Amino acid sequence: MPRSRQLVHNGDQRSDHLKAPLLQSRTALAVDASGNIFVADAGNNRVQVLDSTGNYLREWGSAAGIPPADGQFINPIGLAVDAIGNVYVCDLGNRRIEKFDSSGSFLAKFGGVGVGNGTFSWPVAVAVNSSGQVVVSDYTGNLVQEFEPTF
Repeated sequence: MPRSRQLVHNGDQRSDHLKAPLLQSRTALAVDASGNIFVADAGNNRVQVLDSTGNYLREWGSAAGIPPADGQFINPIGLAVDAIGNVYVCDLGNRRIEKFDSSGSFLAKFGGVGVGNGTFSWPVAVAVNSSGQVVVSDYTGNLVQEFEPTF
């Protein structure tokens, strides 16, 4: 069995590693080239960032209003980090992908409600390939879409 260590556990309030509000419904993880850990916290509609040892660095996002503003989420369920450190958040409830820099500043968004090219019915996962294309899996749309990194 590989050796492991616990970085964050919600039940341990004594942990020196947990300085941020409790995580609720952790749905995805991504790690950047520096070892920072990005956590999709669907229950709190945010992304939290930890350093490689689990220390809290920052967070961004909030519950979406109507209409949702940039940086607002309804169940952020997937995360990916590209080669230059941009973070892609699969925003399930708003049926879109949002792009942020590594500090959490909003850069772009794409998608929307629909079935077919450029839209999503239930986007559940996002990844970035070695060429920089963003790949999104749409669960109820029964498709995987690839987007050019030009947005």
